Amino acid sequence: MSPYKIARKILPNSIQAWLGNRHKVKRKTLDPLLFNFTNHPAEEHLLYEKAPTLNVPISALEGNPFIEPAVAATYRWWYEKTLLQQVVRVQGGVCIEPKTGWPMGGSNQLYLSLHPAGISPYMPVPAYKTIFRKTPQIALDKVISLRDVNEAGYSHFYTDLMAKLEVIRGAGCNLKEYTLVISKAVAETPYGRFLMENSPLFSELGGIFLQGDEFIACKEAIFTSVFVHPTITHNAIFKRVAEQAKAAHPISDAVGNRKVFLTRGKHRRRTMRNNEEIVEIVRAKGFEIVDADCLSLPQQIELFTHCRYLVGIHGAGLANMLYRHPHTLSLFEICEPIRPILGLNPLYHNMAVAFGFDYGAVMGEANHNENQSFHMPPEKFETAFHAFWAAKG
Repeated sequence: MSPYKIARKILPNSIQAWLGNRHKVKRKTLDPLLFNFTNHPAEEHLLYEKAPTLNVPISALEGNPFIEPAVAATYRWWYEKTLLQQVVRVQGGVCIEPKTGWPMGGSNQLYLSLHPAGISPYMPVPAYKTIFRKTPQIALDKVISLRDVNEAGYSHFYTDLMAKLEVIRGAGCNLKEYTLVISKAVAETPYGRFLMENSPLFSELGGIFLQGDEFIACKEAIFTSVFVHPTITHNAIFKRVAEQAKAAHPISDAVGNRKVFLTRGKHRRRTMRNNEEIVEIVRAKGFEIVDADCLSLPQQIELFTHCRYLVGIHGAGLANMLYRHPHTLSLFEICEPIRPILGLNPLYHNMAVAFGFDYGAVMGEANHNENQSFHMPPEKFETAFHAFWAAKG
């Protein structure tokens, strides 16, 4: 484990905020001396859209009495950000760096316009040694790069990777002509292997290359950034992602009425220190207690296909709600305390809006180490949950 990951587990948020800013400081000082941040000189935009305000999620916030005001405020901050969605094709002169996925030029250019998070001041640059050495290197003809700073993690496989393929296909690209470039670490996860082997979306590609430590030099490349993370504005795209994911493990009897409380193991981030107190409250309403880490992906698909009511701590397991579509679901999310820099991620509120699900949210209170765990006052949770349950249960 890297020193930075260890620090994130043990240091309070004030110091973590400083660590999080280290990329921003480097980006303004040392990085421009070593790399040339620029746009690719020969870009062909197959899709280019901007969304200054996401009116649908904002209206869903304003009309929902079951979202704690502090949660709604930080969601609104995300929704009011100007976002860019694009699909860009370039010919030649691009090398994909293995660790961060940065598209690079021969004279150490970093192509801001091609990387999904390129303009972010918090996006780390490639290791400085890449200035002098770009080996080992492999040459590919036509590629689609889905490398991204947000590529790791279960929920991101749906909301970043699969959604991007849907956007690229919708922009008129023939997937059969291209080799998909994806992180080897992501592709070799149990969920990555299962979905890539069984979802029909991946069978449409001309090939798949799992990038480990190789630099990839390509003759033609497609790069994309989409609205989907952290905000889903094109509901039709994400519904297609749900259909592609469900096709990996079809369930014949998709109607169910299960009540699930999604807990998180103590080894995970964002855990409740008083988890058992909250468990007793939901168990009294007939909820079964589930840790998705203990289930295979087929087991998760079967569980959440039949899940009618879902309560859980903010985390990747909530992305499984997509397997309930197009049936009814009521989701009550337990949010961690607001984080420095990023606030609270509205991803699961967005998914609920996209699928027409009921949604409520309540926020916990910070401990001395807010990033590792938090406290959920039982009285606060019980009041908010019972109000939501009375209306939606």
